[in-house]
Amino acid sequence: MYTVIGYRLTEAPFSLPQGVAGSIFLVYLVGTVSASAAGRLVDRLGRRGALYAGGGTTAVGLLVSLAGSLPLVLAGLVLITAGFFAGHAVASSAVGKAARVGRAQASALYQSAYYVGSSAGSTVGALAFHAAGWGGTVAVGLVAVAGVAAITLAGTRAASRAALRPA
Repeated sequence: MYTVIGYRLTEAPFSLPQGVAGSIFLVYLVGTVSASAAGRLVDRLGRRGALYAGGGTTAVGLLVSLAGSLPLVLAGLVLITAGFFAGHAVASSAVGKAARVGRAQASALYQSAYYVGSSAGSTVGALAFHAAGWGGTVAVGLVAVAGVAAITLAGTRAASRAALRPA
């Protein structure tokens, strides 16, 4: 989203100057707040519930960002950022708790997957923007959120099956 939001904001109907559009990265500060609040979210909803909440918040933000109103686009970006970074904080901490052996390696693999996925997502999102506009980028984001939900659901089911097995 952040890879191409500047393009969207400098084009019609917004036509913001590049300096103003570049200041949109201040919204990243929301990620700092939401990542630090993720622990409280886990206390209330559990890890998987917090992951679903983060993904849901991101998805709602993606849809809100489709609006033709600058305040709504900014509100959508705030929701995208808050949901993404809360989910990342929860997922990152969950790796260490879920790994029975090789916790450092599991954490390293998660971080590697995070950065490779972010790079690939940025590239695909930019290609989608140039092919289909902001709606294409939002579609890529929604597919990514659906992927996170599917992985979380698979983890939930695996944990439920493991809990049912006799010790």
